[in-house]
Amino acid sequence: MINWIISSSILILIIIGLRYFFRGKISLCLQYALWLLVAVRLLIPVSFGSSTISIENVTNQIILQTQIENETIQEYSAENITDFNNYDNYK
Repeated sequence: MINWIISSSILILIIIGLRYFFRGKISLCLQYALWLLVAVRLLIPVSFGSSTISIENVTNQIILQTQIENETIQEYSAENITDFNNYDNYK
């Protein structure tokens, strides 16, 4: 679901960028057609095939990296708390 939202958001940003870059140079018919692509993407939340370079792969890597970092931080914090508690016991 998150990948669908991210890819739809990027498509919207691309359309906005194209409209800004080609302001006054593309017809209204083409502008409506571009927004129709966005509407279809939002109405049909299905991925058609996959590639090695995709938003889904990037988001999965970011989520995985964040989970690994959070686990590492939690393990480090747990070790420090244990060491601190042991220090108090030796006083």
